[in-house]
Amino acid sequence: SGAELDLEGCKVQSSTTLGVAATGALKALGSSFTVAGGTAVRLNPAARASLTQCSFGESQFALWVANGAHADLHACAFDRNGAEGKGSIITVNGAKASLTAEDCHFTNNTAGIRALDGATVAISKSSFKDNGITPQEGAYLGLVVLFNGAQGTLANSTFESAGRGGGR
Repeated sequence: SGAELDLEGCKVQSSTTLGVAATGALKALGSSFTVAGGTAVRLNPAARASLTQCSFGESQFALWVANGAHADLHACAFDRNGAEGKGSIITVNGAKASLTAEDCHFTNNTAGIRALDGATVAISKSSFKDNGITPQEGAYLGLVVLFNGAQGTLANSTFESAGRGGGR
């Protein structure tokens, strides 16, 4: 609690279920995150993150923002995340949890961005290409899904070549 972590040009790759967990402040520049069987970056309640030019690839959950946490993304890339629909590109979960993303690129993902339970998501100047949401029993389908009082804004973004179930 209250800790700060700065990453610059780092590569976080883990065969466990978690790459980086933050409860304080996380600042990353030009770093990459991959956790095939779990969450690449998890922001626990009240954590704050500023992620610039970072890449998230081949993770079940690329980024998880929990109750009261906030993430600012600038020029980040999300590629091949979602574990065939059994995860998410980004999950923003709980009251006062929020995410802002600008100039980000979402490519070849098989799950969507999910905001739930009062969370807020704002995405602008971003591109979504070749994302195909894989249908799973009981899953929330769609590239961007808001439910249970979540709020979202998409502005000045492009969507192209969405696969089966994508682009909703």
